[in-house]
Parts: sequence; C-alpha cells; structure tokens
Amino acid sequence: MTVIRCSDGNGNEIAALSIFAVHCTSYHNTNQLVSSDNKGYASLLMEADINGNATLPGHGRFVAAFPQTNEGDVSPNTQGAWCNGTVGGVYCGNNRSLCDGRNEQCVSVGPTNFKDDMGSVRLIGERQYAKAKELFTQAGTTGLKVTGTIGVRHSWVDMSKVLVSSAFTSTKVNETTCRPAVGFSFAAGTTDGPGAFNFYQGDNCSKCTLLWDLVRDFSTPPLTLFVSLIRVFVTEG
Repeated sequence: MTVIRCSDGNGNEIAALSIFAVHCTSYHNTNQLVSSDNKGYASLLMEADINGNATLPGHGRFVAAFPQTNEGDVSPNTQGAWCNGTVGGVYCGNNRSLCDGRNEQCVSVGPTNFKDDMGSVRLIGERQYAKAKELFTQAGTTGLKVTGTIGVRHSWVDMSKVLVSSAFTSTKVNETTCRPAVGFSFAAGTTDGPGAFNFYQGDNCSKCTLLWDLVRDFSTPPLTLFVSLIRVFVTEG
C-alpha cells in the first residue's frame, strides 16, 4: 500500500490517498443495493477516526480516499472459488470455473463465508484502513516529503486509434487498436462475478449459437444496423 498524506499551508491534515490493489467485489453480484464495497467502508472508518464519529460521512474537513491501482485479478474473496459458495465442497477456482459444466454456480468466497457479504466487506475494509492509518501516521517521519503547486492534466484519448508498437503485435509491424467489442472473456465474467448463458473462462466460438449471432449483428455501427432493419422490413413487409 502507498499512502499520500495531504496537508494545507498551515500543516493541517486534510486528506489521505491510500492506494492498494483489490477488487470491490466483497459483495457478490446478487447484491441489488448501491454500495462502495470494501474500499468505501475503509474510507468511512478513516474519516470517522480523524473527523470524529459525530461527523456525518462526507461532511468533515478530512477526506480519506482509497483508489485502485494495478488490481488485475486481486480478489478480496480470500477463501477461493467453490461450487454454490460451499467451502470444502467442490473447488472450481481453476482455469474454467465450472460446476457440472456450467459457470453460474462457481462463486468466490470472502473471509466471513458466502452468506455474509457484509462481514467480508467490513473485514477487508478494516484491513485496508488499519494499514492506511499506520502508514499515514508514519508519513511525517519516514515518508518522502513532496511540496509545491498541484498540476492537473485531463486528456481525451480515442482508444480505437492508439498506435501499438511492432514489439507488441503479432504481425511484427506497427498497428493501431480497433473499435471495442464484447469478447468471450467479458461475457464469462470472473469467479468474483460469473457471467450468464454459460460463457466460461477459456471459452471459444465452438458453441456459438444463433442468439449470439444476433447479438453480434446488433453491435454493428448504427447506420449499418438501420439499413439492415430496413431490408428486413421490406423483405418481410
């Protein structure tokens, strides 16, 4: 974890950025409520600590932010993935994440077990808060001091036209990125949140169906889609 402690010109502590890689998936995708998950809970704990418990969230002088970093596959569900969330039953945290040939029942389990998402949110949030507070306290004596003005840069990047060096392309020549598409890996989801229609990790087009051909066709540019619909209407009309 990296913590940036921010103070104003008078030395008053006004904010902390505690950067640590972990997914906000302590709640499973069955949760239907808006939640900031484990990082939001860590933020609440640290702000209450410094602003005082009597201060309403978001109203104190001190702001504690817990942003992401290079999270990759860093899951907060520390007990691994199990069929039907039953630890000690059938383990499914492998390269396909299947239970009896399907992926929907392969789910990851947090430290307080499958049916206690709130407990896992609290525990993972508390761990982040505890380390952040430790580093925040040490920053004045062991940290690297950064002073000066704050600069801001905001850029818009067309991700469909980014140059990719030949060192990273299969053709070994410079290429550009393309327009986005919903790939199989996206549809499969992860063990923190499995996808639907039995797409699974490592899947390929060997089981493509008419349904997914239709989904593909509806992902075409708007004008092409409009023309296609006109043709269907005229043909069927």
